[in-house]
Amino acid sequence: MRGIVTLTTDFGLRDPFVAVMKGMILRRAPDAVIVDVTHDIAPFRPAEAGFWLARIPPYFPDGTVHVAVVDPGVGTARGLLAASCDGQLFLGPDNGVLAEVAARPGAVVRRIAAATFEAIGAAAGGTTFHGRDLLAPLAAELAAGRLPFASLGAACSPVLGEALPVARREAAGIAGAVVTVDRFGNLLTNIDAALLDPCRRWRVEIRGREAWQALAYGEAPQGTLVALVNAWGLVEVAISAGDAATALGAGRGEPAYLHYRPEG
Repeated sequence: MRGIVTLTTDFGLRDPFVAVMKGMILRRAPDAVIVDVTHDIAPFRPAEAGFWLARIPPYFPDGTVHVAVVDPGVGTARGLLAASCDGQLFLGPDNGVLAEVAARPGAVVRRIAAATFEAIGAAAGGTTFHGRDLLAPLAAELAAGRLPFASLGAACSPVLGEALPVARREAAGIAGAVVTVDRFGNLLTNIDAALLDPCRRWRVEIRGREAWQALAYGEAPQGTLVALVNAWGLVEVAISAGDAATALGAGRGEPAYLHYRPEG
């Protein structure tokens, strides 16, 4: 069975951590298709990994197994979880990385039992790399269809962990924050397009600088600060053909306020 496994980590690509996880998957499921979501999550920030993990499933077929390893508590008493939601499976540590997925309607979360790893012959080779030793082998078995989700362990509620800020409507606009920065220096906020009043024009203020609403990056002259709804349905602040994060000196957690034009 040619299953799909995605990987989301904070490992980066300088070291061989990602490669050996892939190797462990391929040893058990040689025909598996492995997709790198990102390995550039900010180190030790499970909430950021969870942010992306909750947004990629619509682009993958049913049966895909998503593995997220951002695990500052590796080797401690924290557990490992599996979640099932909308026909796809998710694996990760119990530190908040699966919290957003688990909150979706119909999601089921199970704490993976030690007996599950024993049954597939997976064992922790140490206390620092459960992604390689435990989650990668389990993902391979699930992707190959050799292990039913219901057998993984008892149903549970996941640890919420560090929560990303939530945007809130206010009288004059929406108070939000930057949740991540992409490689272009675009500042992605937590302001979802669903929160916007579609009948009103708006601008976004970050660090005292204003970015006016645009439909596309190229709609403004190069070097101009713009705000737009991006491909993920989130309000984003960018510089046309430039790096907004560097220009504004802004990063994750920076307050962002969306103002509506007074005239509506």
